[in-house]
Amino acid sequence: MKHVMEFVTDLHDTGQIAHLPCFTAVTNLTLLPPELPNLLEKFQLELVISIDGPALIHNQLRPLASGEGSFERMFHNVRRIQQITGGRQPEAAEVTYTAKHAQLGISPLDVYNFIQESLRISKVLLTPVETDDPALRVADDMWYESIRQIIQLGYQAYCEGNLVQAHRQLSPWLRGVNPNNAEPWECDLFCTAGMYSFAVDARGDIYPCQKFIGHPQFCMGSVAAGPDVFSSDTFDRVQRKVTPLIRKDYSECLSCPIRTICAACPAQWILASSSLASPIGPWCDLKREFKIHLIALSLKMQEEHPDRWHQLASAETPVVPY
Repeated sequence: MKHVMEFVTDLHDTGQIAHLPCFTAVTNLTLLPPELPNLLEKFQLELVISIDGPALIHNQLRPLASGEGSFERMFHNVRRIQQITGGRQPEAAEVTYTAKHAQLGISPLDVYNFIQESLRISKVLLTPVETDDPALRVADDMWYESIRQIIQLGYQAYCEGNLVQAHRQLSPWLRGVNPNNAEPWECDLFCTAGMYSFAVDARGDIYPCQKFIGHPQFCMGSVAAGPDVFSSDTFDRVQRKVTPLIRKDYSECLSCPIRTICAACPAQWILASSSLASPIGPWCDLKREFKIHLIALSLKMQEEHPDRWHQLASAETPVVPY
């Protein structure tokens, strides 16, 4: 990780790239290297902890090589990082919600509250698992109904003037329904991975995004190749495979009322079916209904409390595509 950040920083310092990117490390935090605090400071590195929720589910889905659960080790290291950084890191928590959560009676709201209250991490990136495995897949209607519950609690906090809580529960979802937040080139892209962001694994191999890590057919090259990696045939071939996905190529998208604020995950389509077939179907109907609900709610909130809305809308927050 250090080598990758030094490599990219050197490209910037020598004028080979125009802008220094934001560095983000996604980790399960079962290990805490002694040099990590210095890297956080030196490279303005943002740490995102990958977690599954309370110990009951986390230990099932993330056992150590010994077979023991990893929750206690992760929890201990989160606390150490928070002490070292004065609570500034980890920047966020990333959660993949599965059917196993539901089977254990753990709702998305339970996960959300646990991370914010027990781990004291306010930014939660909560998404459903992307798989065709029925043992893990979450029903789309169940997922959206659960997120509606989170949003309703956020709206109640907003009405009561508790903007800190409202921001935690509303902003990741509401920011995604405002077309004014999108750059012109984003309006027809399902995802910008492989164009404006990339993932690098522990070996230095480059992928369009972290979801492709472990699938060698989507490896774009290695940082060891230096700047030439970005002009290599391999880089170009993989990029052309995953980035030409734009909504205007799907006739069903052209007349959709949420076309410019809809996001999707090409990695999900490719890895699940080895195809870039149109994602149109019942999933789109649910997403359209959900987004329209968010638009109506945002307009209602602006009308009821314009000052509060301005504070909420201007606060920095991650965008959740779902």
